[in-house]
Amino acid sequence: MTRRDVIAGNAGSAAPAANDASQPSARAAARGRYPGARADGTGLPPVHHVGLVVKDCERALAKLSYAMGFGAAYRFEGNFADAVLANGDKGLHLRGAFVWMNNTALEIVEPVDDRSPHHEFLADHGEGLHHLAFWVDSVAGEIAAMRAGGADARILVDGTGPGNEVPWCYVEGDMMGAAIIELIERNEGSEQFYAEVFKAIGGTIPV
Repeated sequence: MTRRDVIAGNAGSAAPAANDASQPSARAAARGRYPGARADGTGLPPVHHVGLVVKDCERALAKLSYAMGFGAAYRFEGNFADAVLANGDKGLHLRGAFVWMNNTALEIVEPVDDRSPHHEFLADHGEGLHHLAFWVDSVAGEIAAMRAGGADARILVDGTGPGNEVPWCYVEGDMMGAAIIELIERNEGSEQFYAEVFKAIGGTIPV
Protein backbone atom coordinates (compact mmCIF):
# COMPACT_ATOMS: atom_id res chain seq x y z
CA MET A 1 0.00 0.00 0.00
CA THR A 2 1.30 3.42 -0.89
CA ARG A 3 1.13 6.68 1.01
CA ARG A 4 -1.31 7.96 -1.63
CA ASP A 5 -3.71 5.11 -0.87
CA VAL A 6 -3.82 5.72 2.85
CA ILE A 7 -3.98 9.49 3.09
CA ALA A 8 -7.38 10.92 3.92
CA GLY A 9 -8.08 13.33 1.09
CA ASN A 10 -7.01 13.60 -2.52
CA ALA A 11 -3.30 12.81 -2.51
CA GLY A 12 -1.51 12.80 -5.85
CA SER A 13 -1.51 9.93 -8.28
CA ALA A 14 1.69 10.59 -10.19
CA ALA A 15 4.16 7.74 -10.48
CA PRO A 16 7.51 8.29 -8.78
CA ALA A 17 10.47 9.17 -10.91
CA ALA A 18 13.51 6.93 -11.00
CA ASN A 19 16.28 7.70 -8.52
CA ASP A 20 19.17 9.72 -9.86
CA ALA A 21 22.10 10.21 -7.51
CA SER A 22 24.33 11.78 -10.17
CA GLN A 23 25.36 15.43 -10.37
CA PRO A 24 23.65 16.61 -7.17
CA SER A 25 24.93 20.18 -7.48
CA ALA A 26 23.47 20.64 -10.95
CA ARG A 27 20.12 19.14 -9.94
CA ALA A 28 19.92 21.27 -6.82
CA ALA A 29 20.60 24.42 -8.82
CA ALA A 30 18.07 23.49 -11.50
CA ARG A 31 15.37 22.96 -8.89
CA GLY A 32 16.28 26.05 -6.91
CA ARG A 33 17.13 23.85 -3.95
CA TYR A 34 19.32 24.81 -1.06
CA PRO A 35 22.87 23.63 -1.89
CA GLY A 36 24.48 21.42 0.73
CA ALA A 37 27.79 22.20 2.36
CA ARG A 38 29.66 19.13 1.09
CA ALA A 39 32.21 19.59 -1.67
CA ASP A 40 29.89 17.98 -4.25
CA GLY A 41 26.95 20.22 -3.31
CA THR A 42 25.06 17.59 -1.34
CA GLY A 43 23.90 17.90 2.24
CA LEU A 44 20.73 18.37 4.23
CA PRO A 45 18.48 21.23 3.08
CA PRO A 46 16.24 23.25 5.43
CA VAL A 47 13.90 21.24 7.65
CA HIS A 48 10.91 19.88 5.73
CA HIS A 49 8.87 19.27 8.87
CA VAL A 50 9.17 18.55 12.58
CA GLY A 51 7.61 15.33 13.88
CA LEU A 52 5.80 15.06 17.20
CA VAL A 53 4.60 11.74 18.66
CA VAL A 54 1.40 11.89 20.71
CA LYS A 55 -1.04 9.49 22.37
CA ASP A 56 -4.13 11.07 20.82
CA CYS A 57 -3.89 13.01 17.55
CA GLU A 58 -7.27 14.74 17.84
CA ARG A 59 -6.59 15.89 21.37
CA ALA A 60 -3.21 17.28 20.30
CA LEU A 61 -4.79 19.02 17.31
CA ALA A 62 -7.38 20.67 19.52
CA LYS A 63 -4.63 22.17 21.65
CA LEU A 64 -2.53 23.25 18.67
CA SER A 65 -5.38 24.66 16.60
CA TYR A 66 -7.28 26.49 19.30
CA ALA A 67 -5.07 27.05 22.35
CA MET A 68 -1.90 27.62 20.29
CA GLY A 69 -3.59 29.32 17.36
CA PHE A 70 -2.26 27.14 14.52
CA GLY A 71 -4.41 26.87 11.41
CA ALA A 72 -5.97 24.15 9.30
CA ALA A 73 -4.86 20.53 9.62
CA TYR A 74 -4.27 17.88 6.96
CA ARG A 75 -5.24 14.56 8.56
CA PHE A 76 -4.05 11.17 7.39
CA GLU A 77 -4.49 7.50 8.22
CA GLY A 78 -1.48 5.48 7.16
CA ASN A 79 -1.05 1.74 6.98
CA PHE A 80 2.48 1.39 5.62
CA ALA A 81 2.45 -2.30 4.85
CA ASP A 82 5.71 -2.25 2.85
CA ALA A 83 7.83 -0.33 5.37
CA VAL A 84 10.61 -2.52 6.79
CA LEU A 85 11.33 -2.18 10.50
CA ALA A 86 14.77 -2.50 12.09
CA ASN A 87 14.00 -6.06 13.25
CA GLY A 88 13.09 -7.15 9.71
CA ASP A 89 9.33 -7.11 10.23
CA LYS A 90 7.12 -5.25 7.78
CA GLY A 91 4.31 -2.80 8.34
CA LEU A 92 3.23 -0.07 10.71
CA HIS A 93 -0.07 1.72 11.22
CA LEU A 94 -0.24 5.41 12.09
CA ARG A 95 -2.72 8.21 12.16
CA GLY A 96 -1.82 11.84 12.28
CA ALA A 97 -1.94 15.30 10.78
CA PHE A 98 0.14 18.19 9.50
CA VAL A 99 -0.26 21.79 10.65
CA TRP A 100 1.64 24.94 9.71
CA MET A 101 3.64 26.77 12.38
CA ASN A 102 4.21 30.06 10.52
CA ASN A 103 7.52 28.96 8.99
CA THR A 104 7.69 25.19 9.53
CA ALA A 105 5.30 22.27 9.18
CA LEU A 106 4.56 20.12 12.22
CA GLU A 107 3.61 16.47 11.76
CA ILE A 108 1.60 14.96 14.62
CA VAL A 109 1.87 11.17 14.74
CA GLU A 110 -0.25 8.78 16.80
CA PRO A 111 0.80 5.10 16.68
CA VAL A 112 -2.16 2.78 16.09
CA ASP A 113 -0.36 -0.52 16.64
CA ASP A 114 2.51 -1.59 18.88
CA ARG A 115 4.90 -2.32 16.00
CA SER A 116 6.17 1.13 15.13
CA PRO A 117 9.08 3.03 16.67
CA HIS A 118 6.51 5.69 17.57
CA HIS A 119 4.87 3.25 20.01
CA GLU A 120 8.27 2.44 21.50
CA PHE A 121 9.04 6.15 21.78
CA LEU A 122 5.83 6.78 23.73
CA ALA A 123 6.59 3.91 26.09
CA ASP A 124 10.15 5.10 26.72
CA HIS A 125 9.79 8.88 26.65
CA GLY A 126 6.14 9.86 26.57
CA GLU A 127 4.84 12.45 24.13
CA GLY A 128 7.36 14.76 22.53
CA LEU A 129 9.67 15.66 19.67
CA HIS A 130 10.39 12.54 17.62
CA HIS A 131 12.03 13.47 14.32
CA LEU A 132 13.37 16.15 12.02
CA ALA A 133 12.50 15.54 8.37
CA PHE A 134 14.53 16.59 5.34
CA TRP A 135 13.73 16.43 1.63
CA VAL A 136 16.70 14.96 -0.24
CA ASP A 137 17.48 14.00 -3.82
CA SER A 138 18.37 10.42 -2.87
CA VAL A 139 17.75 8.61 0.41
CA ALA A 140 20.39 5.99 -0.36
CA GLY A 141 22.86 8.64 -1.49
CA GLU A 142 22.39 10.74 1.65
CA ILE A 143 22.82 7.74 3.96
CA ALA A 144 25.97 6.72 2.11
CA ALA A 145 27.34 10.26 2.45
CA MET A 146 26.52 10.33 6.18
CA ARG A 147 28.35 7.06 6.71
CA ALA A 148 31.30 8.21 4.62
CA GLY A 149 31.49 11.23 6.90
CA GLY A 150 31.69 9.05 9.99
CA ALA A 151 28.05 9.11 11.17
CA ASP A 152 26.49 5.93 12.55
CA ALA A 153 23.45 6.10 10.26
CA ARG A 154 21.35 3.14 11.41
CA ILE A 155 18.07 2.53 9.56
CA LEU A 156 15.12 2.44 11.94
CA VAL A 157 12.36 2.23 9.31
CA ASP A 158 12.95 1.74 5.58
CA GLY A 159 10.10 2.96 3.42
CA THR A 160 12.04 3.16 0.16
CA GLY A 161 10.88 -0.12 -1.39
CA PRO A 162 8.93 -0.39 -4.67
CA GLY A 163 5.58 -0.38 -2.83
CA ASN A 164 6.23 3.09 -1.41
CA GLU A 165 5.25 5.86 -3.81
CA VAL A 166 6.88 8.44 -1.55
CA PRO A 167 10.24 6.90 -0.52
CA TRP A 168 11.27 7.71 3.06
CA CYS A 169 13.20 6.31 5.97
CA TYR A 170 13.99 6.97 9.61
CA VAL A 171 17.66 7.16 10.51
CA GLU A 172 18.68 6.62 14.12
CA GLY A 173 22.11 7.78 15.12
CA ASP A 174 24.18 10.31 16.96
CA MET A 175 23.90 13.08 14.34
CA MET A 176 21.06 15.08 15.92
CA GLY A 177 21.22 14.03 19.56
CA ALA A 178 18.06 12.23 20.59
CA ALA A 179 16.00 13.24 17.53
CA ILE A 180 15.50 10.75 14.71
CA ILE A 181 16.19 11.97 11.18
CA GLU A 182 13.58 11.33 8.51
CA LEU A 183 14.77 11.42 4.92
CA ILE A 184 12.12 11.91 2.23
CA GLU A 185 13.19 11.32 -1.35
CA ARG A 186 12.28 14.13 -3.69
CA ASN A 187 10.61 12.77 -6.80
CA GLU A 188 7.48 13.39 -8.83
CA GLY A 189 5.26 11.49 -6.42
CA SER A 190 6.56 13.14 -3.25
CA GLU A 191 6.48 16.61 -4.80
CA GLN A 192 2.84 16.24 -5.80
CA PHE A 193 1.82 14.70 -2.48
CA TYR A 194 3.49 17.34 -0.31
CA ALA A 195 2.29 20.14 -2.57
CA GLU A 196 -1.24 19.10 -1.62
CA VAL A 197 -0.39 18.78 2.07
CA PHE A 198 1.27 22.19 2.29
CA LYS A 199 -1.51 23.83 0.27
CA ALA A 200 -4.10 22.40 2.66
CA ILE A 201 -2.34 23.78 5.75
CA GLY A 202 -1.42 27.13 4.20
CA GLY A 203 2.29 26.52 4.22
CA THR A 204 5.24 26.74 1.87
CA ILE A 205 7.40 23.76 0.95
CA PRO A 206 11.08 24.34 1.71
CA VAL A 207 13.38 23.92 -1.28
